[in-house]
Amino acid sequence: FPVTIQRIQGVNADNIVVEDLRNANNLWADFTTAVAEERRAKAAAEADKTIWQYFGITPMREAAAAMKSHPNANIYGIELEIEGWPMPLEESSATGFRFTTDGSLRNSGIEAISLPNSKEGTLKCAKMLWDKYGINEHNFSERTSIHVHANVLNFTTSNMQTLMLVYATLEDLLFEFIGQERYKNIFCVPWSEAGVSVARLKSILESPRGWQKYTALNLAPVRVQGTVEFRHMEGHANIERLTNWLNIIDDIMTFSVNNKFDDVYKVVSSLNNTSEYSAWAASVLKSSIHIFNSESIRTKLARGVIEAKLTAI
Repeated sequence: FPVTIQRIQGVNADNIVVEDLRNANNLWADFTTAVAEERRAKAAAEADKTIWQYFGITPMREAAAAMKSHPNANIYGIELEIEGWPMPLEESSATGFRFTTDGSLRNSGIEAISLPNSKEGTLKCAKMLWDKYGINEHNFSERTSIHVHANVLNFTTSNMQTLMLVYATLEDLLFEFIGQERYKNIFCVPWSEAGVSVARLKSILESPRGWQKYTALNLAPVRVQGTVEFRHMEGHANIERLTNWLNIIDDIMTFSVNNKFDDVYKVVSSLNNTSEYSAWAASVLKSSIHIFNSESIRTKLARGVIEAKLTAI
């Protein structure tokens, strides 16, 4: 490279002395070091930006109020798809919900969309709605599902990458809880089946509209409203089952927002046997690990950890 510089400047390269080359190479080394440091500093600054700052999102009024009312809690919204709704939509009302029609449902099917709330508030409002309108197993079919939106406005881009890595390791275990019939559902396609890579975070953040909406964990809403969508669960009116599911999601979200990607990747990269897989699951699912049996943890995490290692490179 120094020789090329000399030629461009009209200097005969044959006359370059060793000291000139050494000085030029030292200058080039200093320059490349400075560039590398600048890039690292820029990457670190980007990693510390919250999703709120990254996209310049203005939270909707209800979301901002929920975040203010519950500063130390994760904020959620749920979408309940219900068939056989018992009354005209315009006459329907329920605390913490708004209603809309859904053309994919039958028999006066509707979608009840909750306002942003804490986990406990969301569960309380869901039970009140089910009880008020007498919703039971007859209101659900293979067409209905429950979608959970989790707020990530306060996540940094590093936290988002942590969430992707953690989810990739646990996906098979989550479907073990949900049920394998949902694993093949075209409206909640597993990442492992869709070829999603943890390493795609940058391109996803820059162009989330390119994300496939019907993946089990849908990242498309991040840019628009600052949420990720867990699409796994079937439609039902079982408050215990919904509570368990929200507890699992809450553990994943809490772990992700409190841990940077580089630190978590080091841990995941070092996992090599079933006992370590179990310890990893317990470190993430602190309040919900009891929901899973130990055999499922050992067997279901094996593929997830291996795929996460490969896709995070």
